[in-house]
Amino acid sequence: KIEGYFDACKALEFTGNQGVIIPAANADELMVRHDVVDAIEAGDFNVYAIETIDQALALLMEGDSGDFENGDYTEGSILYIAQQRAHEFWETARASQSPPTE
Repeated sequence: KIEGYFDACKALEFTGNQGVIIPAANADELMVRHDVVDAIEAGDFNVYAIETIDQALALLMEGDSGDFENGDYTEGSILYIAQQRAHEFWETARASQSPPTE
C-alpha cells in the first residue's frame, strides 16, 4: 500500500509533503523498494511512525492536537477548536428546536 501511494505521488510529481503514516510498532519491520528508500532519504517522500492518534491529528492538521484537562482541551489547539465548534452546533440545534407543547 505504501508503494502504491508512493507510485501515485511520483506520477503526479513529488512535492516533498507527501507521505504515509504508520504505527510506530510496525516501523522496525517496514520493507519497501529501494526507490522508496531513496526518495525518503532525498526528502521527496515521508514515512511518519506514530504512537497515538493525537500524533496523526497534529501531523495532518499541522498543529498541536491539545491536551484534555478539566473538561476542556488546551486553548488554541485543534481539539479545542473542534470542541468549541461542536458547542456552537449544539447551541444552534437547541435554539432551533420548537418549545414543547402542552
